[in-house]
Amino acid sequence: MHALWELSCRTENHAQIGAGLFSLLAAAVCSEEPHVAAVAAATVWLLSECDETRARLPMAELVPALLALATRPRDGPQDESAPQIRERRLRAQMATRLTGRSLDEMAQWPVGALYSVVQGEGAAGQAGQRSLRRVGGELALLPLLHASGGESSS
Repeated sequence: MHALWELSCRTENHAQIGAGLFSLLAAAVCSEEPHVAAVAAATVWLLSECDETRARLPMAELVPALLALATRPRDGPQDESAPQIRERRLRAQMATRLTGRSLDEMAQWPVGALYSVVQGEGAAGQAGQRSLRRVGGELALLPLLHASGGESSS
């Protein structure tokens, strides 16, 4: 995943990325490994900053995956067992170590990617907006925005 992120850093490389890799990127956003999902979201964000590349992204796959990642609870379920808690914490530590970023910072990447894929008046932005509406994305993001707004006002 990191190699695709590196490739995405330079817009002149975007033409070399085919539809197959874009579909794999959507699958990576759904990964249970926090560092894989976060780097995949950051890669989508980079790619979608370029209008021509954004137009090639599979919005119907990416938008629901990014939305699920952005709204994924960081804490496990109430009935999470002690081994599950340990496993979740180990994955979080590994993600922090591998990316060099905090979990809070990584949690912002799918939100930034979502914003980037729905921006713009052109066909690419409209495709992202349609995909977001199809999955009820605006409503799904409200609790996240409310929580974020509550934290900044304190």
